[in-house]
Amino acid sequence: MKKTTASLLAGIAGLALSTASVNAQILMFENWNDAPLGDIHPTSGSGYTGAWSNIGFNALWPGGHTSVQPVNSLAEIRTDSNNLFGRGTDNQVLFLDAAAGINMNFSMPTGVQVATLSYEMYVTGFHSVGTSRLTTRFYDEGGGTIINHGLQRRTASSADFRFRNEAERFDLNTTYRFEVVVNNSENTINVGGPDGAHDIDSGMTAVWVNGSLSTIYNYGQTANSVRGDIGRIAMETFTDNTWSAYVDEVSIREGAFVIPEPSTYALIFGLLALSGAAYVRRRR
Repeated sequence: MKKTTASLLAGIAGLALSTASVNAQILMFENWNDAPLGDIHPTSGSGYTGAWSNIGFNALWPGGHTSVQPVNSLAEIRTDSNNLFGRGTDNQVLFLDAAAGINMNFSMPTGVQVATLSYEMYVTGFHSVGTSRLTTRFYDEGGGTIINHGLQRRTASSADFRFRNEAERFDLNTTYRFEVVVNNSENTINVGGPDGAHDIDSGMTAVWVNGSLSTIYNYGQTANSVRGDIGRIAMETFTDNTWSAYVDEVSIREGAFVIPEPSTYALIFGLLALSGAAYVRRRR
């Protein structure tokens, strides 16, 4: 019993240390709780850009922001009145409706070759014919695309979506947490998560959904992409891709980290409490 408890406490301490390390590695965090409610506007005008380096619009948006294709699009900060993300009805989230031609960019600090993008999303629908996409691009310092990770409508008439070129399907009106680990170093890395450890080769991307590994792939690299520092990360839709969703808890971390589910945290602290009680009883 004493040995088992000691091992358990050591494991819990290791998990707690990992959690602290994750928190220490955050480069960008955006939950929109500091934003004023209402429309988001580009940096050239008034409005909130928050933790992003800049936010831009390429379609016809309220306020006269025009470009290639006129689209009645909306991007605004709302309260999560239906508690979709489980943080209360006062929690603020980004709402995209028929969101064509929006791009949110974050300029990475130098020296980061492995990074994790984490975000939560509740997709409500699509408004254009074809495979509507929400794309996340990781760029190297020279501007080449390291990886083109994205979600897309599965078919022109479907009511579900998937990762690009992958078979797994995700439902509308369901909350998912996606963690995208990009390895732009020259080495294979080993990533530990709630579902165990996995190797990610150089130039590959791994995606976890709700704490479970879903796919590892290298889709979308440009011919001139090079190994080395990650220069910029962008979340965007194209001018002919309309995407409607709620988005919350977007973070970018240096290194590869997969966050346990809230239930895992509850188990960790529950085991810690039980182990502490058992230890006190033995001491008595």
